[in-house]
Amino acid sequence: MTFETITYEEDGPIGTITLNRPDDGNMFTVAMCHEIRDCINEIRRETRTRVIVITGAGDRFFCIGGRKEGMEKTTLMQAFFRPSRCTKRSTVFKSR
Repeated sequence: MTFETITYEEDGPIGTITLNRPDDGNMFTVAMCHEIRDCINEIRRETRTRVIVITGAGDRFFCIGGRKEGMEKTTLMQAFFRPSRCTKRSTVFKSR
């Protein structure tokens, strides 16, 4: 898989999606959202990946948010992070 705004690597059953716009704080754009969606959909089609790690390129930020331009009318982030689509049980820890 080749992308412009993210990279994807596999190490055994662990897949790593890296937001790859470090000069712009790894800010989300519509193109990045489409690429993440496409990458996750491809991972769902195969059986070797058991865990996905999402990280940010560079040494300053994971992600400082999203570009407002073009994102106002999109629900891309909601589309692939809906809890009902998770197939594994997860635990949420709250800080005190």
